[in-house]
Amino acid sequence: ELATRIANDVLAIPGILSEVSAQVLELALIQVRARTESVELNSVDMDPTVAIKLARDNRRDWKNARANLVDAWRLVQFNADDLESNLDIVFSGDISNTGDNPLRLRDTTGRLQVGLQFDAPISRLGERNTYRQALIEYQQARRNFYAFEDQVANGLRSTLRTIELHKVNFELRRAAVHVAVAQVELARLRLQEPPKPNEDQTLGATTAPDLVSALADLLNVQNDFLSLWAV
Repeated sequence: ELATRIANDVLAIPGILSEVSAQVLELALIQVRARTESVELNSVDMDPTVAIKLARDNRRDWKNARANLVDAWRLVQFNADDLESNLDIVFSGDISNTGDNPLRLRDTTGRLQVGLQFDAPISRLGERNTYRQALIEYQQARRNFYAFEDQVANGLRSTLRTIELHKVNFELRRAAVHVAVAQVELARLRLQEPPKPNEDQTLGATTAPDLVSALADLLNVQNDFLSLWAV
């Protein structure tokens, strides 16, 4: 009787080990579900117009680009001053001595001249060329500033679209984890499926490999899920 009991206990060990393994796997799957649902992304809900306004008010490179444009406009005004007409009042005169004494000065021998000097812009070729060059540089600076604004705006819109895309991909990866967990549970149930009536309890040729493959797929989708969350 003791030998029979020992034999029965020995025969029951594989079933006990199988049951323990199934319970451990079930607990692991519950943990996977809980951890998957606990992971959240920081919400970024911002309109592109608001993002561009914030960048315009706070980005230093944007302020530097605007300052360069203002400097180019001031240079145009500075060079334009050289093209204005000049009207000068000129005074000149002298006084001479009488006789041989150099200190004998008389106002009757003096001369006084008063005149006007007018400088018209039409004669200023160099200044005109400098002014035209300043206008060209201003137009270049304005185009560069507009290109900079467009570049920053496109970059911000692209970043916001990338964030939304990451949100969608993140939820898809979360759903993929749930699907992988369901595949593992299905493979485990097939492994523990009782035999049909009048049939021996035998496993299919792919039952165990299916469980191993499902566990490998679960690990892969978990890695994808965490890698996207860490981006």
